[in-house]
Amino acid sequence: MGKCFRVLALLAVICVSNVTHAGLPNEELMCLEPQSELDRFRFLRSAALDITGTVPPMEWNEELQELEDVPEAWIDDLLDMPEFADRVVRWHRAMVWNNLSLVRLYNTRNIIREASGVYWVGGGRSTTFRGTNIACNNVPVGYNVDGSIVTDEEGREGYRWIQPHWLPPGEQIKVCAFDAQDVDFSASGNDCSQDGAATDAGCGCGPNLIYCGPRALETQIQQAFVEDLNKRVRRIITNNLPYTELFTSQKAYVNGPIVRYWKSMANFAGGVRNTPVPMQIESLPDLDSWQIDEWVEVDLPPSHAGILTSPAWLLRFQTNRGRASQFQTQFLCAPLKAQGTLPTSDAAIQAEPNLQKKEGCNTCHAVLEPVSAYWGRWTEAGAGHLYEDDFPALNTECYTCATTGLACSADCNRYYKVKAYHPDEQEFLGQLSWYLFQTEGNQKNVEEGPALLALLEVAGNRLPECAAKTAAQRMLGRDLLEDEQGWVDELVVTFAGSSFSYRELVKAIVMSPIYRRML
Repeated sequence: MGKCFRVLALLAVICVSNVTHAGLPNEELMCLEPQSELDRFRFLRSAALDITGTVPPMEWNEELQELEDVPEAWIDDLLDMPEFADRVVRWHRAMVWNNLSLVRLYNTRNIIREASGVYWVGGGRSTTFRGTNIACNNVPVGYNVDGSIVTDEEGREGYRWIQPHWLPPGEQIKVCAFDAQDVDFSASGNDCSQDGAATDAGCGCGPNLIYCGPRALETQIQQAFVEDLNKRVRRIITNNLPYTELFTSQKAYVNGPIVRYWKSMANFAGGVRNTPVPMQIESLPDLDSWQIDEWVEVDLPPSHAGILTSPAWLLRFQTNRGRASQFQTQFLCAPLKAQGTLPTSDAAIQAEPNLQKKEGCNTCHAVLEPVSAYWGRWTEAGAGHLYEDDFPALNTECYTCATTGLACSADCNRYYKVKAYHPDEQEFLGQLSWYLFQTEGNQKNVEEGPALLALLEVAGNRLPECAAKTAAQRMLGRDLLEDEQGWVDELVVTFAGSSFSYRELVKAIVMSPIYRRML
């Protein structure tokens, strides 16, 4: 908005500049002489709009009448306002495309719905219980002498009154008795807290229906994951912490829907894989799904790397290559650009399995593959974490099944290299998939994770320079000019000298002559 004000000022110069207006009857309606920079009033308005999104306080304009220029303390006051933190959060939402509305967090066999005042789970679970996709009868449930549920000739049972986890205490609903079963293990020995139990007629939705939820709850969890990332950004700005913590911190925010999801619903993920759960369940606060507005800061394991391992980031960019590409583009200002064309005829080139070497692919993948490996222990199409104790770099079980023809487990097929489609892949059998074709120097990327990536890019200056350039472009409302690179270099020095304070970076931009120029 501040830059719109400048554009209007420039347009005004076009009118009748360089004309002497003295003595004219309409002198007050004539255009002002052109100015090379914003005067103190326009500078204040522009700074306030750019920093907070609002106009400055009226009393400041009145005080400014008696001052030669805008006091530096006023810029500090603008940067201290919560509106500045909100503005930076919006900038970063655009950078990380922070929206999970299309991500299915639990499958249809765990979606509870309502029909004629009775709640039930449709799809495969309903068919398991009643032989077809139909709800129970709207009558109280009955039990046989042995404790089994009474059904009519159509296999339909009655309902139970249940306090569901997504409603405040005291609010109960009618739930079909098969769905309301709350045992930990079925008669056949299945663990009812695991996804496979959804096809076991002896397992229901658990105590207080904790393994199930309405579609509206899924939306609340999606929104909570998004807000968690927003709060991480706001924490950095509000507390004036180093910007680097955005990529290295082990702090996160959870509310009731997030806590309930990680405690009991992540195992039933729909199109995503959010297990193994990426945090210690025992460290989560005692919140339930209905406590949407209760937020608690929690500590995460050392493997976490700020927003780069947050559920919002991992679920929004569901492949490691996508995660690497977005980081390169948004935080390093270095989008990957293909050069040349893909080969179509050379058989040897076509057969090359290593994309870092394959002609036509290597210009991007020589960079992309090592960077993607930093997320090698984070599940693709999900936000789970592959802990080293359970998922060693070389898994002997997976190596054995890969080399003997024995059937491989689901984890081996999903996370390890168990098939060699080219002789060059043979040496990687039994290894975690993201070790494939990584050089010895790059194998550490898998183990150290995205935090090492961010720290290396800070040391190499690409991340600070990109942050400075991006912030400058936002504040100026335009792309930078070629001759302004020297100014960016000065901003980076200021940024680093302030322990990477984003607030000080923005202040340096606003206080610079370039910001004040009429461009």
